[in-house]
Amino acid sequence: MISVNGRRYYVPSYRQDEHVIWGLSAMMLVELLAEGFDMPISLFERPPGLLRHHADRGLLPR
Repeated sequence: MISVNGRRYYVPSYRQDEHVIWGLSAMMLVELLAEGFDMPISLFERPPGLLRHHADRGLLPR
């Protein structure tokens, strides 16, 4: 979970043995589940299970 300007986003990451799948790779897996197997995953709804929180992030000024 990350916070950006006070809004929480539930960003997927997956552990496989000693590897962590995150970022674009994790998002591609999410899209595969959503489109290929009709299993949508929301970035805005809290998923079940243990969550890890990362420090608040703000948008950079333009």
